[in-house]
Amino acid sequence: MNELIKPEDMIKKLGVEGLCQSADDYFKKITDITPLMIKPFHGVAEGAYLLSKLGVMLSGLRLGKGMTILDFGAGSCWLSRFFNELSCATISLDPSATALEIGKKLFKQLPLLGKPIADPCFLQFDGRKIQLENDSVDRVICFDAFHHVPNQEEMLSEFYRILKPGGIAGFGEVGPDHSRSPQSQKEMRTYNVLESDVVLEHIKKVSREIGFSELYCKLFSFPDLEIDYPDYLRMARKKKIPKVIAKHITNSMNDFPVFFLIKGKYTPDSRNPAGLNHNIFIEKTGYTVKQGEPFPVTIEIENKGNARWLYQNIKDIGVVNLGVHLFSGDNRLIDYDFLRFNLGKDVLPGEKLKKTVQIKVEEKGSFRMVFDLVAEHVCWFEDNNSQPVTLEVEVS
Repeated sequence: MNELIKPEDMIKKLGVEGLCQSADDYFKKITDITPLMIKPFHGVAEGAYLLSKLGVMLSGLRLGKGMTILDFGAGSCWLSRFFNELSCATISLDPSATALEIGKKLFKQLPLLGKPIADPCFLQFDGRKIQLENDSVDRVICFDAFHHVPNQEEMLSEFYRILKPGGIAGFGEVGPDHSRSPQSQKEMRTYNVLESDVVLEHIKKVSREIGFSELYCKLFSFPDLEIDYPDYLRMARKKKIPKVIAKHITNSMNDFPVFFLIKGKYTPDSRNPAGLNHNIFIEKTGYTVKQGEPFPVTIEIENKGNARWLYQNIKDIGVVNLGVHLFSGDNRLIDYDFLRFNLGKDVLPGEKLKKTVQIKVEEKGSFRMVFDLVAEHVCWFEDNNSQPVTLEVEVS
C-alpha cells in the first residue's frame, strides 16, 4: 500500500518553480488535445459538474459586459473563450506554455461568433508574480485551479494588487479533504501535480489580513442527486427538506465550495442590468411644433437604483444614454432608436440631474415620443421595470 502523499511535502520537495515545470510536463505528455479543447463537453459526468458549477460562479461574479477578466490557471483556455462570448476581455494566465499554445489553437480553430471587444491575451506565469499593472482587472476567476497553487497567500496578495477597487475574485474549488482522495493521490504520485486542500477558514483569515473587505459564498449542489416525487412535494409544497437532500447539500458545500472575495467597496455599474432603475419627469408632455424646426425638452432624471451609470466605456458598453422611441399618433412604431443623448457624466445612486435636449421631426403629423434610459448593449431601463415618459407631439 502506497504511503499517503502530503501536499506540504511535495511543495517542500519541488518548490514553486518545480511545480510550474510539472504543470508544463503534464500538458506536454498529452497526445490527444481534443478533450482539452472541447471542455466542458469532453465527458457527460464531468460536463454536468462543470456546467452546474460554472452557472453558480457566473451568478456570483456580478459580471458585466466589457469587463476585463483574468482567467487564473486557464489551462487550455476553454473558459476564457466562454467569457469572450459574454463580451468580456480575457487574460489567460497559466504556468504552462504548452497549455497556452493549446488555448491559442482553440481560439483559432473555434473562432468567436462576432467581433470580440479585445483580442484575447495569453500570459505565461512564473508561479509568483502576475505581470499586470496594479488595479488593472475587474475580475479574477479561479475555476478548479487554486488547489494547484503552492503559495496560496502570495497569490491572494497578487489578486488583490491587480484587481480594481470594487473588483471581485471568484473561486470554484475543492474542500478541506481533497488531497486525501484516491484521485488526488494518483495525480500527485503519477504527474507531480499538486492537489492541495482549500480551507475557507484559512482563506477568510488571510484575505482579511491582505485587505479584502468581504468573503461571500454561493450555494452549490453536486448535480448527481436524484429525488423521488414525494421528496419533491415535501420540498416544493410543504417547505420541508428531507435529510438525504440536506446531507447532499452540506457535503457539496464542504467538498466543492464556491466563494468570492471583494476588494474594497463594491458598487455595481451599468455594465450589468442588476440595479438599474430610474425616475424620469417631464413637466410639459404636449407640444405643437413646426416641421423640421428643433424644439427644447427639459427632462429631470434620478438614479433610483444602486448601480453607477457610466457615461463612457470601451465600445460604449454599459454607457447610459437618454433614448427616444418614435411612434405615430395611432401607436405604430416608426423608429425604436429615434434619438440618443449622452448624460455627460457618471451618475451615482441617488443622484439627480436636469438635461435639456433639442428635438426635431422632419415630417408632418401626430407623434408619440417615449423617453427612456438605455445602458448600451445591456438593456433598456423599461425592461428592468422602470417607467418611461411619453410626449404627445403635433408637427404642422
